[in-house]
Amino acid sequence: MLGILVVVSIVAGLGYHEPGLRHWWDAIPGFYAGYGIAGSCAVIYLAWLLGRWLLQRDEDYYDSVDEGSGREDA
Repeated sequence: MLGILVVVSIVAGLGYHEPGLRHWWDAIPGFYAGYGIAGSCAVIYLAWLLGRWLLQRDEDYYDSVDEGSGREDA
């Protein structure tokens, strides 16, 4: 579905030309669609990395903590 929307956005941008371009990238058809996709992918990838580094623990993370306390669970 997202791919269809990107293609529609690029095709719609081909037919529309603004008379005064403010930046060089305004002349590239579909630039903002590609920029949005790349930014979204970057945010998702960075969130995945942060989750792996900061939040994810080993399977026996809590078991290894309890072994050193000298307590036995019934």
